[in-house]
Amino acid sequence: MVWAIAAAVLMTAGALGPWAAALGVSASGVEQGHGWIVAGAAALGALLLVLTRANRGAGLFPFVGGLVGAAVAVHDRSRVTLAVHGAGELAHSAVRVGWGLDLALAASIAFAAAGAVWLAAVPSEERF
Repeated sequence: MVWAIAAAVLMTAGALGPWAAALGVSASGVEQGHGWIVAGAAALGALLLVLTRANRGAGLFPFVGGLVGAAVAVHDRSRVTLAVHGAGELAHSAVRVGWGLDLALAASIAFAAAGAVWLAAVPSEERF
């Protein structure tokens, strides 16, 4: 459970961090709106895991939350990358994907993996 909670905390940190940066100015995921989805998926998945940890299917919550977070992060990362490549050489050198978006993506994958491991490896009676 520690793995899942740590991943959820990192997902939230990534959502609050910069998702795109240009010339010293950055925009966080929550400013662009999609960061709230990642943070919400992390919070809801972690809360439901804690509340249902004795049930066999409790790992489904971080698994789905991680998939949602990863899908949002991949989508936004693709949008930033396409915008940079479509804007020419000057934009390519000045605009970059922020560390928050990369962290949100990596932590979302870790959250989903923690849920998958929970579902596959931990018998119900040992989940207390």
